[in-house]
Amino acid sequence: MQIGDPYATLKHMHRYSACNLLIILSLLAVTALAANKPEVDELMKMQDFHLQQAQEKLANKQLAQAWGDFAYLLCQIPNHHAALTQMLVLAPQLDKQEELATFFDKALKAYPQDEALHALYAEFVRNYFSKK
Repeated sequence: MQIGDPYATLKHMHRYSACNLLIILSLLAVTALAANKPEVDELMKMQDFHLQQAQEKLANKQLAQAWGDFAYLLCQIPNHHAALTQMLVLAPQLDKQEELATFFDKALKAYPQDEALHALYAEFVRNYFSKK
């Protein structure tokens, strides 16, 4: 049996007590997280970079360029609340409500249980349809 091989572990589970099984499952989870850590680190770096870039562009009144950074973030993290919140403000200024609706559609399909996302979407619908 290889360490970290969940199938081999499952085959031999009958040999262990419930306590031992919990330890094995915890170790497998830690192994899986450790294997994904570089991805998480890269995602965090990307997020920090694009949020900082977007904030600088907003400060310099480069609204379309800031939108691009937020859009990139949403392509990577569809339910990124900070990006969606900023885009709620920018969309009417840039006439990009339809594009923002597409971002919300993708996020809601990917994360249907995200309550904060639903609240942001409700605000978007309220703002967008009250101006039509």
